Amino acid sequence: MRDDSISIAKAFAILLMVLAHTWFSEYGSRWINMFHMPLFFFFAGYCFKDKYLSEFMQFLRKRIIGLYKPFVKWSIIFLLLHNVFFVLNVYNGEFGFQGNVSYPYSSIEVIEKAFHIFTKMTDNEQLLGGYWFLRSLFVGSIIGFMVIKYIKSPISGGVLLLILTMMLSFVNKSVPYFYIGATETFAALFFVIGHAYKASEIKSHKKGYCLLAGIVLVTIGASFVKANLVDFSWLQVLPYTMIAISGILATFYLSQKVEKINNGAIRILIYIGNNTLTILTWHFLSFKLVSLVIILMYQLPIERLAEFPVITEYSVKGYFILYFLIGTIVPLLLSKNKFLK
Repeated sequence: MRDDSISIAKAFAILLMVLAHTWFSEYGSRWINMFHMPLFFFFAGYCFKDKYLSEFMQFLRKRIIGLYKPFVKWSIIFLLLHNVFFVLNVYNGEFGFQGNVSYPYSSIEVIEKAFHIFTKMTDNEQLLGGYWFLRSLFVGSIIGFMVIKYIKSPISGGVLLLILTMMLSFVNKSVPYFYIGATETFAALFFVIGHAYKASEIKSHKKGYCLLAGIVLVTIGASFVKANLVDFSWLQVLPYTMIAISGILATFYLSQKVEKINNGAIRILIYIGNNTLTILTWHFLSFKLVSLVIILMYQLPIERLAEFPVITEYSVKGYFILYFLIGTIVPLLLSKNKFLK
């Protein structure tokens, strides 16, 4: 039976992700990044069923269907559309993300990138920038599975992953070709923590103090730790882990309170939480609709459509609200279509 409070928690997290990607506030984005992505890894572990410990191939099949397959499907489709997007100025050689601009791909480049997509889940398009998460969850959940299965003590397993993450971050190394490094072991750590939390039957997320503690710690973390799941130093691993867990439990507490309110808004939240992948896939492209409106309204060069993820100078002036709404609503409308979901 599906736990609606988990769906609501995921909805909060994905909505915060869309908001952070609007670049509405530098501090606000840092605040969100302190816990919103670890929440998904935590709940993946929380929902992990122990029966899979003796059925690895069945577990792997679920990961392939739920993570690898959509990654490959949409990465290939967006790759094949790259040159079309270039003609439309969605990509161009003048604007991009932090100075990284695009250019048309040759046939050889398309083949190379497709090969990397299939074999190591990399080289996805800029418009699928959030797809690092699918790769990290795929790899991290398999690492987490191995830790849970072969290291019986959750504390020992967690400490091992914590130390491994710190070491990989310190030496800045990863497994050759597949690029499995600190981010993946960090993802596995939150997966294992989520599983251990469920197994321990600790009910901290049912206590009111965890909401206040989460808000305070995340606020402090955003001011002083300033890390996220893909950009951290080895010294930040432990404090980030503690802050992220506090934010996750606060979100879990809030979602359980919200679940008790039986109205249409809550059903919408549950629907959002059950369609996070669709939002992850389409929100950046949906942002382009808002950028196009801004370009037409203020007579900006059409080349600015390639600014990524948003036209920042207008987003911070209030257009982040429109970016947020369109970046959420359009993907949810697309989720009604089985192929686009």
